Amino acid sequence: MTAMSSDMPTRFLSRILTSNKRTAQSPHSDSLPEVRRVFENGQRGLSYDKLFGPYLAEARRIILIDPYIQKFHQVRNLMELLETIVRYKAPEQQVEFLLRTSQSESRFADKQASFLQQIADNAPSVGIEFSWEILPNLHDRTIQTDHGWTIALGRGLDFFGWYDVNNAFDFQNRLQVCREVLGFSLMIYRTQITA
Repeated sequence: MTAMSSDMPTRFLSRILTSNKRTAQSPHSDSLPEVRRVFENGQRGLSYDKLFGPYLAEARRIILIDPYIQKFHQVRNLMELLETIVRYKAPEQQVEFLLRTSQSESRFADKQASFLQQIADNAPSVGIEFSWEILPNLHDRTIQTDHGWTIALGRGLDFFGWYDVNNAFDFQNRLQVCREVLGFSLMIYRTQITA
């Protein structure tokens, strides 16, 4: 055991605030490049923040279309996307977030609805108005913003390999960059903004 110096909390808070300032000073969305990449099985060092955080920074409305936000780990991925949005938006900015997904198997449908309702209940505390729609026959997986970006995710948000979500002392549990990914493709491209 080591003793903490008296200024440890101050240094920690300063590091967090500095980190948030870097995030808030991301490039303007108009200056970001379009992206087309393929990632291999087993790669590490990726996160939602790194891959598409800056593309979400100025959005006031975001639509996630992913038919597989049904099970606990998939809803947890959704929560981590919302955390990325919180890190990249201005503190006073309000974001309307709509999830379009498919219904879980009937035996898990109540759990799915419960998870999503918990997110909807808690999201306003961080400036997000969260809602969802259950739709049949969804296939494509995209994130669409009201300021002209579409993020096409070959595997949706579910591109991380297995890790033990119950192990509070495993860094993979808290840091996406420590997780291995499954092979997936990513395209980020400009789209026409419709009124």
